[in-house]
Amino acid sequence: MLWTRTRKAVTALAIFVASFVPFVGYYLGLWDRWFAKPELSLTALEPGPVIEFDPKGKTLSFDLSFTIENSGKASETITAIGGAVDGSGGPLIHFSSADADCSVNGVRLVGVAPNAPPESVRCRMTQAFTNATAGKLTSPGPVTLTVTLRGRNKSYEVRYCISRTDDFWADLLASRTKASRTILNPRDCS
Repeated sequence: MLWTRTRKAVTALAIFVASFVPFVGYYLGLWDRWFAKPELSLTALEPGPVIEFDPKGKTLSFDLSFTIENSGKASETITAIGGAVDGSGGPLIHFSSADADCSVNGVRLVGVAPNAPPESVRCRMTQAFTNATAGKLTSPGPVTLTVTLRGRNKSYEVRYCISRTDDFWADLLASRTKASRTILNPRDCS
């Protein structure tokens, strides 16, 4: 008789616990949906940026490539793309979303799916060129090109250290026709 009651109690307990299994799965799914976050990583690719100067159009452009990967459980929407060229004395050039054109396989970059494999992103950042900009670029020291992707709640950056001499910039900016230079070893500063 004792054995029968114990068996009934164990069976009742097993049924009670088993009835919660679907609810646990449901609540874990809700938790992931509500609190999942994207995990983006950007990695600079070589060869580095191609710097192009157009004296007739008065523009200075940086063409660059990097990989983007989302190892998180949520997608990330890119709300803005910007960038800057900074020297030892502070900011030299600022790029807004209007100055940047970034794409993956020819399609404008607007978001990254969750658990997506790495994809190659190509960006062209163009800025109207002034004499003030020329003066800043020919000042001594290396410069850092930073590309910033702004997500919904977080910003992601990739950096290129451009350690070229003043002569490099003076030579490029003295061109009378469209000229470009490729930076072969742009260390990722991050």
